[in-house]
Amino acid sequence: MVDREDLLQRVSHAYEVGRWKMAVRVLAIVVPVAILCIALSGRPVVSLGLAVLLGASVVVLRWRNRQGLRVANVGLTAGILPLTAGLLISQVGIASPVVCMTLCVGSGLLAGLWAGYALGGTRTGAIDWVTVGVVAIVTAFLGCIDLGTDMLVAVILSLIGSGLLAGLIQSRFLRSVS
Repeated sequence: MVDREDLLQRVSHAYEVGRWKMAVRVLAIVVPVAILCIALSGRPVVSLGLAVLLGASVVVLRWRNRQGLRVANVGLTAGILPLTAGLLISQVGIASPVVCMTLCVGSGLLAGLWAGYALGGTRTGAIDWVTVGVVAIVTAFLGCIDLGTDMLVAVILSLIGSGLLAGLIQSRFLRSVS
């Protein structure tokens, strides 16, 4: 006969191991992106710190619960566009501040709009919105860390502003339709 307590303990352990395995899978995306950003960065120590922070935070968020999984995925996906724009700007050597600012603001706007759209139709609280913003900003900073403070601020403001605007518009629209 199987001891009920032993069986419950084994089931609980298997459940937690499965949750961690699911959460850690995101590192298959984060680690190669982080290695690329560290290799291309003029500030590899800062990029390494951002990569560790990003990796740890998305794993813990994904492990926490289903809403954390969604929040981590949306934030990571939203930050990829500004990350890519930042890497391209720094590697191509675009000297014009106007072009750099336009690319940073444009990528931040698009990323924020997407994040706002992705979260707008769901029942999320302020903490989830802030968490998506932080994950997206840390992801974007991996590629934009060499661009200077003004470009980083432009990415932050455009990403957060457009995300809030898109979420607000979508939630108002869904309320008026219901």
